[in-house]
Amino acid sequence: MMSRTYVQLADRAIFKSRYGHWYLIDTARRERERILIDGGAEQVLLSLFTGTSIDVTCRNFSLERTELCDFLQGLADENVIVWCEKATNSTAKCHDIDPPLDSLNALLTNTCNLRCVHCYVSSGKPMVGELTGDEWIQILQEARRLGVFELNVSGGEATLHRKFIEIAEHIASVPTFNANLNTNGILLQPEHEEVIARAFTSVQVSIDDSVATKHDQFRGRQGSFDRSVKTISRLIERGIETNIGFTLSRSNFEALDEIVTLAESLGVTMLNIGLIADLGRASQNSLVEKIGPETANVDPFMEAVYQKLKKLASRRSSVKILLPFRVPGNGAVLDPREKRFICDGDNTQILYIMANGNIMPCDKLPIEPFSYGNIRQASLFEVWTSQQMKNFKLMSPGQLPKCKACPHLKVCGGACVARAYQNGGSLDSPDWTSCVIAQKFSQETPAQR
Repeated sequence: MMSRTYVQLADRAIFKSRYGHWYLIDTARRERERILIDGGAEQVLLSLFTGTSIDVTCRNFSLERTELCDFLQGLADENVIVWCEKATNSTAKCHDIDPPLDSLNALLTNTCNLRCVHCYVSSGKPMVGELTGDEWIQILQEARRLGVFELNVSGGEATLHRKFIEIAEHIASVPTFNANLNTNGILLQPEHEEVIARAFTSVQVSIDDSVATKHDQFRGRQGSFDRSVKTISRLIERGIETNIGFTLSRSNFEALDEIVTLAESLGVTMLNIGLIADLGRASQNSLVEKIGPETANVDPFMEAVYQKLKKLASRRSSVKILLPFRVPGNGAVLDPREKRFICDGDNTQILYIMANGNIMPCDKLPIEPFSYGNIRQASLFEVWTSQQMKNFKLMSPGQLPKCKACPHLKVCGGACVARAYQNGGSLDSPDWTSCVIAQKFSQETPAQR
């Protein structure tokens, strides 16, 4: 049996402060399970993680050795710490910044082999001054030092970055990165799939309709549906967790049930349903019809979407279905007192970096007013801890005039400020789409209000 002399953080674990509380996080767990460490125990662990022995720690904190070892064994059973015989310093994986930075969305390149009619970043040609492979690796290194453990790598088509393999190899070398790759799947080659299997926990492939010709029309390329579906099957055969991303719009919402059936038949793990954003080519092609208070409750599209989402919320499926709105499921109702920040900031704080190095608080606001810095002029830490970024990230639903006194807040948890901006030009604008959905769910479950 291993001598109980020292402990260190497990290979895929980090110790992180979030809003004044310390958590042990096993980054391999997709459920974001966190072990709260409080009551002074956080200081004991911080001491142990410097390489201080069990015996010295017991003396310093006036602890019984047996009790401390029992506590530590419980953490070892959770795979967040390991016993070791030699002093080992784990403080590089202990993170204390305010606000906490958990996730990084990296748009590696704007280059894309497709011309999707609804692409909110108008991917196709590369942006002027795109980041090199070395620059992206430097960003990932700083992100790790700041406590980032979730990565979402996208484009454009991320695999078209000239140094994609090198970037992916670096991701694979960091045990605490839990990374997802977004791709259309059309150009993936065997050398891609080999490194993807090591670097990424999951791959999300975009499918926009269950009918091949309709999907191809969305994507602007004939045969793209068949190639994407074949890639999904091939990735699953290699043992790579593969998911489908579906962008819900007025032109394809009727296919939603068939998309779920397709996902089940292919054996994917998750279906991620997103709402079309009124930006980029979607805006240029007038694919998003603005919804106002006069039309929100009488729009047949809104009623149809609500009915489909309600059906999906209770559907038994082999596929995990992520809906584009926060809705109650199985009788669950949100407690607004537990939701302190917009954009799911209570659970995960996210930063978005575009291909040219511009840093944004949200991937659905990739526009100049929300560019809070550029990685070539400032570090991640400097931009993340700037007052401008904090003002956005630490905004609460109660600060939004449209949400402040809304009786439906406990159902939706607050409007999406990105959709609000797209709808009315400011973060305070009404987000009638999610508001109407929340109201309908709330009215269906009056006993839960």
